[in-house]
Amino acid sequence: MGASLENIIKTFGEPDRIDLSKYGFDWYIYNKDLLRYIQIGIENNKVVGVFTNSPYYKLNENVGVGTDNLSVMKNLGEPLKYVLKGNTYYMMSDMEKHMLFNINNDYYATVFFDIADNYKTTSYLLIDCETEQSLLGYYGKLRRSLE
Repeated sequence: MGASLENIIKTFGEPDRIDLSKYGFDWYIYNKDLLRYIQIGIENNKVVGVFTNSPYYKLNENVGVGTDNLSVMKNLGEPLKYVLKGNTYYMMSDMEKHMLFNINNDYYATVFFDIADNYKTTSYLLIDCETEQSLLGYYGKLRRSLE
């Protein structure tokens, strides 16, 4: 998080495609090798989001695809029960399927679990705290370019 676009291009090359996110930033999508699938969110030439379901990347040294939910909580702490935006609380639901964590007030990490496979991590989404807080509501507002 926070890396420059220049650094991302040096590391991953040019993206296979670029899509607009609900947050308004661009997803740089790398999907030629599905085992290394990753989306990197870029706004103002810096990384503000990451999504992956690849075992080649890790959220931190102890958490990645395949990590069980108890180990995730041991490493990331208690999941959030809500996100406060302005004066509105957005309650988290389906916490057996996914959990939201605040990582050092730098970014939110949503970790998704496979309920049919011992609650192992299937993927995770990282979003910069400032970017998440700027999203109107929980799902955002429909943009003309997405209609």
